[in-house]
Amino acid sequence: MAIPPLHAQLRAVFLDMDHTLCDTARADAKGSQHLVSILVANLGLNESTAGAEVARFMSALYQPEDVLKREPEEEEALFRARLMRTVFMRSLGKDIGQAQSRHWIRELMDARFAAFDYFPQARNVMAWLRERYRTAVITNGPTYSQAPKIKAVDLEPHVDEVFISGQLPWQKPDRAIFDHVCAEIGVLPSQALHVGDSLGSDIAGANGAGLNSVWINPKGDTHPAHIQPHHQIREICELPALIEAFYGTKTAP
Repeated sequence: MAIPPLHAQLRAVFLDMDHTLCDTARADAKGSQHLVSILVANLGLNESTAGAEVARFMSALYQPEDVLKREPEEEEALFRARLMRTVFMRSLGKDIGQAQSRHWIRELMDARFAAFDYFPQARNVMAWLRERYRTAVITNGPTYSQAPKIKAVDLEPHVDEVFISGQLPWQKPDRAIFDHVCAEIGVLPSQALHVGDSLGSDIAGANGAGLNSVWINPKGDTHPAHIQPHHQIREICELPALIEAFYGTKTAP
């Protein structure tokens, strides 16, 4: 059950990028398939074993602190290459070497970026929003990965501002990043709606900062009692109807 929305005139809509506007899972799958083919060709693994190794590495890529501590000032590309070497060494007992791991990381990322694209109707939704509200994208992650994604889908012309956590001192769910975006956009938190797929980052963060929240919940999952979105939709194309139903519409100043 969603909690009632805050009672304030809606003036701005903030959007997450990965898994909200863009089909990151599809891009990850394409990148993973490419890396599987690399392991099969270079390490002599069968596809099943290579697939398991790639799945293990992709999991580590999203939760690297569970596997490896990043060195101070270590470049993201070098850290990811070291992470790959560590994962494969632990499971395969093979050291693929620094040069090889850096090359494979580049191959993986290029394949992901090439496959990165919007969900159907996402561009139309952003156009609809921008005619009526101030708009911004807030995305967690390092510039190394997020900036090429933004370029791949030509995101910047579709919204008023784009904020990458890797370029700021904070990331979602820290309320400071929401306070910063509200100040930059020129609205109060209660006048903003944040849309995202992550309960922990997007919904808990928005709620804690005093914004209205919309959870992208494609599978109809339940949420814990301590994180309650104001609204839920299954995909981004449903957002205009939700806004019209709960907030009415307006014309941006």
